[in-house]
Amino acid sequence: QSQLSKAKRDIDRMAKIVAEKESEHDVLKSQLRDAKVTSSAANLRARKAQMLQSRPSNAGPGKASHIVKPTPRSDASVARINKMKDADPAEAREKVLAMLKDHDPKKVDKIDAIMDRFKGREGFLLVKMTARYEGVSPSNGTAPIRSTSNGGAGGSRPGSAAQKRSEMAMARHMERMRSKKKMATSGRNLRD
Repeated sequence: QSQLSKAKRDIDRMAKIVAEKESEHDVLKSQLRDAKVTSSAANLRARKAQMLQSRPSNAGPGKASHIVKPTPRSDASVARINKMKDADPAEAREKVLAMLKDHDPKKVDKIDAIMDRFKGREGFLLVKMTARYEGVSPSNGTAPIRSTSNGGAGGSRPGSAAQKRSEMAMARHMERMRSKKKMATSGRNLRD
């Protein structure tokens, strides 16, 4: 009887020791994981800094830099940005829902997820949705240049937002090519 009670006490004591060691092990494992994550992030930052420092500069003497400089913002765009910050969430929800009903009815049932994703940035969502579905450029508030490659109809089906974006991109590309060609021909005329 005494041996049995002694064995039970030993089992209880060993179970407590095992539980303590397992909890210590879990703590150490979590600390090791945190240290690895921190070390990995630090190594990535160090490697990135090293690569940026060792990268040769493309813009030597007489070479133009290909870095695109940001365009200064007009008063209208600053006002629009301020308006984006002050958008009422309920009003924004109504406008987004109306645009989705008109242009993309399949996404109407996802309105809650969309509004959750843009919580606090409802004005930004309105500007992006307007640019996508109503064809208004967010930079200057005007309708973009449309390609008339479909027989002069000036656009595509109302529900094809991807088609509209593709046409807008093509119109911008064509405008860049025209200006590039104009620059090249004016450069030849100057040399002649």
